[in-house]
Amino acid sequence: MVSREKIELLLNQAYGLLEKIENYHDRITITPQISAEIERLQRNMAVFLDYNDKTYAESNFDFKKVEEDLLNSPNTDPNDKALLEKIREIKKEAEGLQASYKRVEEKAKKKGTKSKKPANDPLKQQMKERRKKFKKIGGDHWIQS
Repeated sequence: MVSREKIELLLNQAYGLLEKIENYHDRITITPQISAEIERLQRNMAVFLDYNDKTYAESNFDFKKVEEDLLNSPNTDPNDKALLEKIREIKKEAEGLQASYKRVEEKAKKKGTKSKKPANDPLKQQMKERRKKFKKIGGDHWIQS
């Protein structure tokens, strides 16, 4: 069994990483090496989660029920209760970040599919606005563009 100190260390690192991700506002460049590491991590996490799901299903383990029992039990050590609360907080923040990154990714995909128009210079934009005003006065064909 893993000691509580190791779990707390892991949770503190995860929490610190989440804070850094939330507070980072610069442009991120992803190198092929970083991309490969992310893909490797995703594969390992998928195997780990699959193994956990199978283990829980085989043992009829209900994590939420055990968590609630531990939090509501008077026999539970206050440090353990604090650890469980910290786990809940980290999980909630991670889920929120995951949802927000999915929305950003979807917007980026939609934005990438639209045709990109070349940037207009301010003078041309001003001329277009003036033409619109005159078209209202005299109709569509009295000013040639």
